[in-house]
Amino acid sequence: MYTGLRYHLNLARVAAGRVIPAMGDRLARQGVRAEALPDPALPTGAGFVALEPLLAGICGSDLGLLTGRASPYLAPLTSFPAVLGHEVVARVVDTDAPLPRGTRVVVDPSLGCQARGLPACPACATGREDACAARADGGIGAGLLLGFNQTLPGGWATSMWAPRTQLHPVPDSIPSARAVLAEPLAIAAAGLQSTHLAQARRVLVIGAGSLGLLALYYIAAHHSVELIVAARYPHQRDWAVRLGAGAVKFLDAQGVRDGLAGRALGRGPLGAPPFYPEGADIVVDSVGSRSSFATALTLCRPDGEVLVLGALSAAADLSPIWSRRLTVRGSFGYRVGGTTVFPAVLDLIRHAPELDGVVTATFPLERYADAVAAALDRRAGSIKVAFAAHGDPER
Repeated sequence: MYTGLRYHLNLARVAAGRVIPAMGDRLARQGVRAEALPDPALPTGAGFVALEPLLAGICGSDLGLLTGRASPYLAPLTSFPAVLGHEVVARVVDTDAPLPRGTRVVVDPSLGCQARGLPACPACATGREDACAARADGGIGAGLLLGFNQTLPGGWATSMWAPRTQLHPVPDSIPSARAVLAEPLAIAAAGLQSTHLAQARRVLVIGAGSLGLLALYYIAAHHSVELIVAARYPHQRDWAVRLGAGAVKFLDAQGVRDGLAGRALGRGPLGAPPFYPEGADIVVDSVGSRSSFATALTLCRPDGEVLVLGALSAAADLSPIWSRRLTVRGSFGYRVGGTTVFPAVLDLIRHAPELDGVVTATFPLERYADAVAAALDRRAGSIKVAFAAHGDPER
C-alpha cells in the first residue's frame, strides 16, 4: 500500500472552472484526495523499478487540469482517477534493481510501448515515445505520461514505479531541489533544439514562471544572444536577471514592443493589435494563454520562429502566421532525433548553482490545498512549488 494524491475527474467542476476562472482556483483544491491505494499491477517485461519520490513538482499542466482550464484535446490519452505528478526526483528502493538501492534518479515519465510491455510501435522503434501509437492502450489504461494514468501513479505519492530505462541517475553534487527541475528543463531544451537558435541574434521569452526561467537559462547557457524577457511580477524579474546575467532586459508590454519591434505601421480596427515591421528572431511563449500567444505572433519578426512551451489551449488571431511567414513550433516530450535530452540536462544542472532557490516552497502531501494555493498565487513570490512526501528531500 502507498498514499497518493489522486485526481478525480468531475465534469461539472471542470465546466465551472472554464466559465468562471476565479471559481476554478477555488475548485482546484477540491479535485484531489489523499488516498491509501494498493500497489499497482505492473506490466510484464517492462522492467519497472520501485521508487520513493523525494520531490515532485506542481506543473502548469497540473494546474490547468485542476482548475478546469486545460484543453480537452489530449483527453483520449489520459485516464482518471490518477495520482498526479510527472516532475519527479526519487530514490530507488528495490534491492534487485539495476541501480543500487538509495540511488537518486530523475524520471522520464513517458508511457510508450516499452513501459506498457508491448512490442515497439513505429514511433517507439525510433526513440519517439512522445508519439507512441499505444498511449490509449487498454492494458494499463490511456496515459501519455506518469501522472495522467489510472494504473501507474505519478510522483505526488509516497511510492511510484517507472521503467528502469527511463531512470536517469542524479550526481551527488546536485541537490534534489535542483534535480526536480530536470523534467521541465528537458521540455524547454528539446523545444529549443528544434529551432534555429544558433543563428538567432535576438530572442524574446514571454513569461517568467518556472518554465520561462528555465528556457531563459538554457538559452543563456548555450548561446550569446540578446535576451528580452516579458515578466509580470518583481520577483520573476529578479530571477530572470539572475539566470540570464547581463543579456536580459526588462521591459513592460509597451516597452517590449517599442524596443524590439520598431515603430508600428498602424493599428487596425476593432481592437486589432498594431502591425510591427520588426521583431525577435525567436519568440518563446512559456505562458500558453490566448494573449501571450497573440503577443508572440505580433512580436516575432517576419520569417521568424515562435516556440510554444506553455500548454496553449486557446488560439489567437492566426493571421500573423501567414502574413509574416512565421514558423510555429511546439515542444512535447524529452527527445531530439530519438535521443533523450535528460543526460545533457542533468549535466547542465550540475553546473548551475544559480538554479538553487527556484523551488520556492515544498509541502507534505497532507497539505495539498496549501501547496496548490501557493502554486496558483504567483503574486506571493512562488516560482516552483513541490511535494516532499518523505520530509527533507536532502536527507
